This record gives sequence, structure tokens and C-alpha cells, in this order.
Amino acid sequence: MNNSTSSEQAKIDAEIAVAATRASVRNAAQSVADSAGAVNEQAKEKMVELQDKTSEKIANLKEHCSC
Repeated sequence: MNNSTSSEQAKIDAEIAVAATRASVRNAAQSVADSAGAVNEQAKEKMVELQDKTSEKIANLKEHCSC
């Protein structure tokens, strides 16, 4: 290989490495977004559960309290 061919191959190799890195970062970002969505969904479910328990406790207090 002469110098210009080596230089061109090095540029191609660098572009491939950059593209692979970008794809990896994109995949990682998507994974984080998916995890965040799952956590958000769990938080919503927990909030509904806590609201239900709170409503039950308030109803029980109203039954047993003359306030």
C-alpha cells in the first residue's frame, strides 16, 4: 500500500469507527429512554395504589371518628 491508499483506508476505518460509536450511543440512549419509561409507568401504578390506600384510610377514619 502506498501512502495515499493507507491514508484513505485510515479515513475509512475512522469513519466506520465513528459510525459504530454513534450507533452504540444511540442504542444506549434508547435503552435509557426505555428504562425511564418503565420507571415512569411503575411510578404511576404506585401512585394509584397509594391514592387507593389513602382513600381507604380516610373512609375508615370517617367511619370511626365523630369529627
